[in-house]
Amino acid sequence: MSLFTELKRRNVIKVALAYLVASWLVLQITDVLMSVLGLSESAGKFVFLLLVIGFIPVLVFAWAYEVTPEGIKRESEVDRDESITRETASRLNRTTIVLLVAVAAMVLFDRFILPGETGSGSITSESGVPAADSAEVNDGDDPGILENAGIELRRLFGLIVEP
Repeated sequence: MSLFTELKRRNVIKVALAYLVASWLVLQITDVLMSVLGLSESAGKFVFLLLVIGFIPVLVFAWAYEVTPEGIKRESEVDRDESITRETASRLNRTTIVLLVAVAAMVLFDRFILPGETGSGSITSESGVPAADSAEVNDGDDPGILENAGIELRRLFGLIVEP
């Protein structure tokens, strides 16, 4: 038997795909929570690092163990005639589809429900209409003027200044 055939039989490829989709969902949720809670980018990098570190142990676990009606057993202890890898594969397929739908929902939620970040360096009102260009506000005399102007615009008119 080839390595690829054995990986398919043991559902390692499906576990890897499900893990990647679940990781994508976790990263989407992390991104949304970081913007809502005002966390730094290092929190997102930390979550990403944890997910990357966890990928190899998940693949090793998927290779070495099999889910049976009696629980999780070492693959070598399961008779191939009694193996339920096909049922496990269909469960993994359903899980991956549900996770993909959840990711799509998170992306839609992030794009359309939460207020967007333009990242253009412009000043916008809360309705998203540009109020002034950052080059117009900063005349070059002092870089702190733009920051002070942004604070005052936010306080007086509800305008949001994006760097």
